[in-house]
Amino acid sequence: MRFANPDNMKSGKLSVQLKDPSGVVVKQFEKQIDKFSGDIQVADLQIQAPRLWSTNDPVVYTLETRISSKAGEHTSISPVGFRHFEFVKKGPFKLNGKRLLLRGTHRHEDFAGEGPAMTENQMREEMVLMKNMGVNFIRLAHYQQSPIILHLCDSLGILVWEEIPWCRGGLGGPVYQAQGKRMLTNLIEQHYNHPAVIIWGLGNENDWPNDFPEFDKQKIRGYFTELNNLAHRLDPARKTAIRRCDFAKDIVDVYSPSIWAGWYRGIYTEYKGITKAEFDKVDHFLHVEWGGDSHARRHSENPDKGLQDIKATGAADERAGDASLFGGAARASKDGDWSESYICNLFDWHLKEQETMPWLTGTAMWVFKDFSTPVRPDNPVPYVNQKGVVERDLTKKESYYVFQSYWTDKPMAHIYGHSWPVRWGKDGEEK
Repeated sequence: MRFANPDNMKSGKLSVQLKDPSGVVVKQFEKQIDKFSGDIQVADLQIQAPRLWSTNDPVVYTLETRISSKAGEHTSISPVGFRHFEFVKKGPFKLNGKRLLLRGTHRHEDFAGEGPAMTENQMREEMVLMKNMGVNFIRLAHYQQSPIILHLCDSLGILVWEEIPWCRGGLGGPVYQAQGKRMLTNLIEQHYNHPAVIIWGLGNENDWPNDFPEFDKQKIRGYFTELNNLAHRLDPARKTAIRRCDFAKDIVDVYSPSIWAGWYRGIYTEYKGITKAEFDKVDHFLHVEWGGDSHARRHSENPDKGLQDIKATGAADERAGDASLFGGAARASKDGDWSESYICNLFDWHLKEQETMPWLTGTAMWVFKDFSTPVRPDNPVPYVNQKGVVERDLTKKESYYVFQSYWTDKPMAHIYGHSWPVRWGKDGEEK
């Protein structure tokens, strides 16, 4: 434990209680503390046969710590969960010894009319929608988010990849690097007790050479190494990861390459082969960020019509300019109709394939909810990334139900087109 001691107290009484999910105290002790500097180990609690936390049964214990002295009294409450996990080398992911296919998504702190100033009720509604869609894993992109989200992940049973905002563009100077280390330290120390967290993300797309005058791969590798060592020193039990920086993929525990089959490059039927080829390049693989944009309530009877010039290339990585609606090679992100119809077909293919890949740890589609962004002024909804399965106000798109049909055990049925009231065609044409 670490104590704040602004009044320079010389001693105090510490009491600790560990409570099970029903509130029953399973371990407790009291101790006189005569030292308040640095990190102090005050006890080693041994729990016999605890109930294990899992995505289907998220059992959360509570650690209640009270310190009292002449200066007053303070109580701190932390979530505690008991679980173990493994990224099998060249194999799948296991939670508590059993294979679990990570069925994931991403989240930005953003809401229609609110921006990042979301209320707790809005956060709760969003996370429950995810869980009802079948999500058991989330990457919080690309910055530390509200602690409310972590508590919801603990209680709902959603595993977490949480990361610092070292995103794109190379590496800044000493002040920049010191801030990154400080943010990683704060992230880990503040969220260490959350059972949902399994991965500390160190960076995202750090191979884009466009934010700083210097782009030095060796310096970027060196900084990744420093962050990786720091994370493991602060938390030896969890894994580290980065997304899309191939020249540093050997540094972290888990790596995610760029695979956008059927959107930024190639066609979506290439997904399985490309993913297996990337899986074979690293010891521990996890595919985060895949999918594509869809303009809500835009539907098409022939969503592939504009894709005739797109060829299978054997590659599906996003490259410079691919997000632009102008120029470059033929691609769905530029030449497609951005309809809900097309993206449902893309999602359906990916999800079907993922169920047939026994070596796959899992994936996280990008992104659960449409969100505001300054870098997409030409989108059908200007300045909005439209890759969500729900809109910015949490209105469901058709693709939400595609995921639900694959990822949940609860029986469901949904007829495509609830937001497509007006149809058209030739006189007498069957529909």
